[in-house]
Amino acid sequence: MPTLTDVPDRAMGVILKELKYRTVMKLRKVCTSLRDQVDNIKPSTNFKSICIKLENGGASVTLAEDFFRTRIITFKPDPEGCRVENGTRIILLKKLTAHEALFNDIKHVLTFQTEKMWFLWVYSSENEETNDAVFQRVGSIFALRSALLKVENLYMEATNQDQILQIVPFLDPTVFVTFTLLDLSKAKHTIQINAVANLAQWLACKTLVIKNCIISGKVQNFFNFGSISVIFQTITSRNLVSIKKAFFESSVPHHFEIGYINFTDEERFFQLPEFIREGREKKKLRWFFRMSRRGLILHISIKKEKKRSYFEFSTIMEARVPRYAPIFG
Repeated sequence: MPTLTDVPDRAMGVILKELKYRTVMKLRKVCTSLRDQVDNIKPSTNFKSICIKLENGGASVTLAEDFFRTRIITFKPDPEGCRVENGTRIILLKKLTAHEALFNDIKHVLTFQTEKMWFLWVYSSENEETNDAVFQRVGSIFALRSALLKVENLYMEATNQDQILQIVPFLDPTVFVTFTLLDLSKAKHTIQINAVANLAQWLACKTLVIKNCIISGKVQNFFNFGSISVIFQTITSRNLVSIKKAFFESSVPHHFEIGYINFTDEERFFQLPEFIREGREKKKLRWFFRMSRRGLILHISIKKEKKRSYFEFSTIMEARVPRYAPIFG
């Protein structure tokens, strides 16, 4: 009875005996491509970090098993297809674009990825139409998995809500900790987050960082985060009062930084009884409120910059309050 190790020899014998020369050559090409793919991407379930990057028609993927073992694979456009560079090896994949070759390899990697990852980074600096297609393709690969991808920290560049919805729903909410949203394009986009804010992943996430993005949505959608930095297109005095109230009603938020482009009723805010200040405190734009939790103070301050201003809400110990600053409540 033949053993498993006999299969290659027996198969080779059948191939050489039964198949025609042209068919054998086609099979040879397929087997060579398969070998190159296996050599290029060695399936592993131990990747701790995956970075997917697309720019200038090319692409790259960085795979890290830990902080010391990292491989960068680049996919560059070539007149005949795509040139793949993996360390010292260069492979030419004919009739494939750089993006197609990248997606093929990402599909192989994610098929075998079962361990929890520290980081997942998805970045694309192509035009917006291409970016939409990129995120849709990555999302379709995630959707093929039999289980949600375990990622602690997600970094992604996005310019609209639909791009976010292609990635975030396929992450395991039980291990999702930090979500960093970037917009590195020159034209800053306003991103709606109403649909994203209903996702289990959004509600489970502990820290949200939004850089160079302008947000449109409800401030209440951010009260489940312990720490957050966000820029809104427009805020009102009611928004700020709601944030202050959230700190007193919940133990979850401990740092909330909200920047804004427009403040619709700024004068009204400074006339609210709880925010009126006299004397030297009037110019310092800071407030201290005693919280029900012993020894904790809610500190509210304003930071003004050239392009925009920020309100910062944070909990501090009473010992950190300046000596002559009044504490209310």
